[in-house]
Amino acid sequence: MFGSINPYGEHPHVLRRYKRVDSEVVSADRLPITIKREGDSLLGFLTPLITLYLVTTYAASLYSPMLFLGWFTHGLVFVLLGLLIYRLCPPKWWEHIELDEDGVTYERFGVTRPERWRVPLTHYRGVVPVKRVATNAHGERVTEFGVALKHPDPTKTVILYLSPAPPVDRLILCAEALNVRALSDPKYTLSLSA
Repeated sequence: MFGSINPYGEHPHVLRRYKRVDSEVVSADRLPITIKREGDSLLGFLTPLITLYLVTTYAASLYSPMLFLGWFTHGLVFVLLGLLIYRLCPPKWWEHIELDEDGVTYERFGVTRPERWRVPLTHYRGVVPVKRVATNAHGERVTEFGVALKHPDPTKTVILYLSPAPPVDRLILCAEALNVRALSDPKYTLSLSA
């Protein structure tokens, strides 16, 4: 419901559901690979503020209608409060993925839901090929190929590499570097769209 992923279910076909390393080279001599991303989270900031505004305004109008200042005045107070909070503590999110010879570590912190896990490489099924067919901004079909480290739980599957050029021997190189199986049979291919 609401775009959630069923753990240990079928893997989704949408690229944004997966963690992405996007490393050009995954080899034993280049481990550990660390990826750090960050950005602004305006929606994560506005949602609790709007909810708080609606709840307090409704509660104030029910319990003390004589003291209720009105929607406009109440809204003005909340806008000023929101600007103060935004200036003192900007709503940011960050994501950290580390891939080493022992496992995968994932951390994500945002305004709404922090997430942290570590999975040993022995819990992964292996390295599988990825094929993504999507349309670009000009309406043309684009095919990308890549490699993913597949876990039975789709939320822990990590895309290691994705490129318009077919990966030559990248599947075997990644499997050797991480000491996991290379599942090159087409039935294991992770097919993605969008």
